[in-house]
Amino acid sequence: MAFSLKTIFTTVFGNKKDLKINSQKLINLFTPVFSDSVDPRLNDTFMSAVNTHAMHISKIKPTVFLNDKPDKSYMTRILSIKPNPIMEAGAFWEKVARNYYIDNNVFIYIDWDLMKPKTPLRSLWIIDPDDIAVRYDEKTKGFYFQFNLMGESIVTSMENILHIARHVDTSEIFGGKTTAIENVLKIINTNYEGIETAIKTSAFLRFVINTTVLMNDSDRKKKAEEFADTYLSKDGTGIAYLDASSSLTQVNSQAKYANADEMKIFETKILNYLNISEKVIQGNMNQDEWQAYYEASLESFINKLTNELNIKLFTERELDVGNKVRIPSSDMQIVSFNSRVSLLQNSKEIGLLTINEYRKLFNLGPVEDGEVRLVSLNYISSLSADEYQLNKSKSFTGQNQNNEGENDNGQNTIK
Repeated sequence: MAFSLKTIFTTVFGNKKDLKINSQKLINLFTPVFSDSVDPRLNDTFMSAVNTHAMHISKIKPTVFLNDKPDKSYMTRILSIKPNPIMEAGAFWEKVARNYYIDNNVFIYIDWDLMKPKTPLRSLWIIDPDDIAVRYDEKTKGFYFQFNLMGESIVTSMENILHIARHVDTSEIFGGKTTAIENVLKIINTNYEGIETAIKTSAFLRFVINTTVLMNDSDRKKKAEEFADTYLSKDGTGIAYLDASSSLTQVNSQAKYANADEMKIFETKILNYLNISEKVIQGNMNQDEWQAYYEASLESFINKLTNELNIKLFTERELDVGNKVRIPSSDMQIVSFNSRVSLLQNSKEIGLLTINEYRKLFNLGPVEDGEVRLVSLNYISSLSADEYQLNKSKSFTGQNQNNEGENDNGQNTIK
């Protein structure tokens, strides 16, 4: 794509597309979250928690609105169905969540098609933090990102990158290293390695043979091998014979590693670090526990993502006129069948939800004319109550006056 076209588009539609990259010296600021010696992906407790977060976040359906009405359907289709030609939305947001909780940083490249000014957003691409160089240009005072995408080297400004950070460090921009949890992972990893070593060594009997005869290195090695072949091999009898010139001592080695209670403490620390409970991982939470989990863990991510989408996808003018991305929490909520029935019974008379919204509660598809709300005639608007009562009073008074003035024959009567 020619840069001149980008410049023209930026001038007309606002300063939110790729900027020209200056050739001044760039300074690398990005540091991986975990060192090479500790990989959280190898810890089952850590990854079980991350996978649970990712599974729930994969359900999100970002939708574009204009003044509270769905708008820009092409953009909603990209965000909620197919962000790019090789990924569907569920897998896309699942991978985003994994990067967020493992690397503390999410980088999503916004690919604009400048030949289509009415539908400029073409696709979104996840850039792995390990494959991206984040640099700072001292002259322009801006951050730039360099990475490879589909075989092409790309350098772009921060305006074209959706960035979501967790545990932001002193740089106030990027998610930083968390050495506390790294130490816990090291301890667990060391413990597992100790258990593995103990299992391997337990398959061998280790002995020391003492003799009163001096031997050179070659003879000692030969005698040890003969003893092992004769008595310790699979064809051995299990009974050893030594003469008076030799004695045999067995060496017992017991591996030292954390017990079950100590391991439980370390695993709990990991769950606390990731703001999740065992019940949520196992899917045994009730509605109150789910709501607490959503508010403590997922809502923060959803808010950050929503803000980034609004800032990076729309110009200030578009935001001012009412363009907005929303991520409804209803697609992620866990509601029991009994609670759904109760909601239907208690709200059907006041028109809280449309017919199709009620059907969605029970995993049923929409129906024609299902966007209407049904209400009971036993209820009226509070704003109309006074008028209703006043009209009723006037009608009643007029009827009484008529009855007092005339009988059925038109004659005046007194009551």
